[in-house]
Amino acid sequence: MRSSWIYSISLLMSSTRANIVQQLTSDNFDSFIATHELSLISFIVPWCQYCQALTPVLETVAEQLIGENWPLAQVNCEEEKDLCRKYQIPVYPTLFLFQGNKSVIYNGPRESDAIISFVQRQSRPLVTALTSIEDLSHFKALDRITIIGCLDDEDTSAKAVLADVADLHRDIYSFASLPGSFCARSPDAEGSSMTLYKPFDEEESYYTGYFGEEQIGGFIIEAAHPLMGELGVDLAPTDLIFSRARPVALVFADNKHDREVLASRLRPVAESTRGSIVWATADPAKYGNIANKMALKPESWPAFGILDSAKDFKFAFPAQGSMGDLSEIAIRKTIDAFLEGQLQSTTRSESEPEVQSGSVTKVVADSYNRLVLNSDKDVLVFYYSPTCKHCKELEPVYDLLGDKMRSYTDQIIIAKIDATKNDISPPVTSYPTVKLFRHGAKTEPITFEGSRTLEALMENVKVEMKGKHEGSRREIETKIIVPRMV
Repeated sequence: MRSSWIYSISLLMSSTRANIVQQLTSDNFDSFIATHELSLISFIVPWCQYCQALTPVLETVAEQLIGENWPLAQVNCEEEKDLCRKYQIPVYPTLFLFQGNKSVIYNGPRESDAIISFVQRQSRPLVTALTSIEDLSHFKALDRITIIGCLDDEDTSAKAVLADVADLHRDIYSFASLPGSFCARSPDAEGSSMTLYKPFDEEESYYTGYFGEEQIGGFIIEAAHPLMGELGVDLAPTDLIFSRARPVALVFADNKHDREVLASRLRPVAESTRGSIVWATADPAKYGNIANKMALKPESWPAFGILDSAKDFKFAFPAQGSMGDLSEIAIRKTIDAFLEGQLQSTTRSESEPEVQSGSVTKVVADSYNRLVLNSDKDVLVFYYSPTCKHCKELEPVYDLLGDKMRSYTDQIIIAKIDATKNDISPPVTSYPTVKLFRHGAKTEPITFEGSRTLEALMENVKVEMKGKHEGSRREIETKIIVPRMV
């Protein structure tokens, strides 16, 4: 009886907690935004694992902000397709903060403290006007990184520049202004200047040059990022990889102690490449997707890699799993070789199966040319992502297709490849994708678009095979209907 009572109470608490994050539809979306000063809305789909992981984080955020008029809500894009299309949702989940008729996408770490700080920044003035040292001390305590414009009273141009810069960066940092006479500036400061306060490296950074938007923005990008930060703590993944447009050197270790040891060991290397390479440590349990993007082996830590997204380059340091292998000398040699253009980009490839099981051939990057592009047979390839809902729906149908086509193995190979773990050219990024590579025309694959049923696949593959002998290529291609899902 007691256990039943406890279970009922726990269900009630769970339900109450979940109700803090409200569910929105097209009918109540606009009125919800209009009645609140700020609102944070998550656009999700139920089957997305990242959306599922974010849900308890948002519940925690909602609990901590419950005293404010800043509610959290959720939109199910499976059911509210028109609403999600209106806001051009790029990925799931996407977090939007709405404030009146303005909105901004949250791109920071998906952790409760970071999200709360983001909302609090948006609730404050674009630039908070401070008038005393006491105000400054209080303001510095509000955020992890604060940026203070030390402005001369008559410098209206500097005030306008500070407002413009704050508007660009307010989702990450808190901005304030203070009369120049109150600022702890460097001795050579003349006119308006800027001070950035941070909990790492030298703790305070000063800018005393020309007070232009481009110059101030460059100063912030350099000063606000630690020499060797922690991904998700000091730097957001999107900021690290996309915003700074520089190569990234990442050190992965599965415990904090090892990350701190390696950060200290490799700090001299990072110091020597300041301004040309961004350095950070990372927890592979949280950022395994980035480790995979860098071609690092899973479950073998510590590890080191280089990623240059602008050049589609990645390098996985070959030695993984030992602290001793990641020495300052070894990593410095690797970095020097990278800067001199002597490193080859690493190709991601799963291990090729020793024996193919089943009627569908598993292809990996290392076997792609041999089994697909250079094969003397037709090859039908299913490109998939393990986390894609539509891929999971198609997989059993595709396996049945392989079974049905056993009689034609002398003419056609039914194959599949995990496109998220194997690098192929050209890359495939829409899942699932099904392509037919015809013998004698491998450079012109046919992308199947249409029904995903077994009958449709069977019929169209057979039509294609028959057409090789009885119809022109143009006639065949006009008959093909293939299952492409997005």
